[in-house]
Amino acid sequence: MEMKHIYKHKSYLLAALMLAVFMLLPNVASAQQKVTLSGIVTDAADKQPVIGATVVIEGTKTGVVTDIDGKYSIQVPADAVISVECLGYVTQKIKVNGQTTINVAMASDKVALEE
Repeated sequence: MEMKHIYKHKSYLLAALMLAVFMLLPNVASAQQKVTLSGIVTDAADKQPVIGATVVIEGTKTGVVTDIDGKYSIQVPADAVISVECLGYVTQKIKVNGQTTINVAMASDKVALEE
């Protein structure tokens, strides 16, 4: 009689364990690998750092601003696209493709400067 009782508890434990595994599978499958992306944003013409450029993950509001040396660092999904923008420069969209360092040379936007 006690053996039936033990088997009954084992089947409940097994069912609970299987349920927990199936509930966690979507979270594991949807988790994206992230990389820490860093680099330096410079002016393409004079190679000087661009201070205050924004580096934003496309499709999100997540971004950072370059420091006084033009440096940035941001956590991004490995397959992300970043947008690098700064007033007076042409915006650049760059695929990360798992890279950890992307240096960006910004070209002047002559039309924006004239306005």
